[in-house]
Amino acid sequence: MHTRVAIIIGLVWVAGLIGLDICLAVDGRAGNTWSEIIRTWARETPVVPWICGVLTGHFFHPDIWSTPILGEASSIAFLIWGTVVVGMLGLICSRLGYPVAPWTPLVPAFVAGALLWPVEA
Repeated sequence: MHTRVAIIIGLVWVAGLIGLDICLAVDGRAGNTWSEIIRTWARETPVVPWICGVLTGHFFHPDIWSTPILGEASSIAFLIWGTVVVGMLGLICSRLGYPVAPWTPLVPAFVAGALLWPVEA
């Protein structure tokens, strides 16, 4: 029962975000939709693709990875520190004028999310 309620709430929330995004897309102002904002953030800092990759690895990991390779607390701490390091490296690269391609942190973040934070079945 709780899962069904959570799914309904999630679907309503996503439908609301999509509806808001459509309203923003047709209002005539450029650069104000969720998609455009997230894309801009992803180009400015690798933290956004890193977080998206970790969440993707968390939710869609292969079934063979059902428990974290480290302890649960150690895995979460490692992911938090990984996010901090990616953010710092992104700041350094942007200050030096070397942009980071958004897919670059996405791929290792997927692996990190799958290995360190899998959904326990």
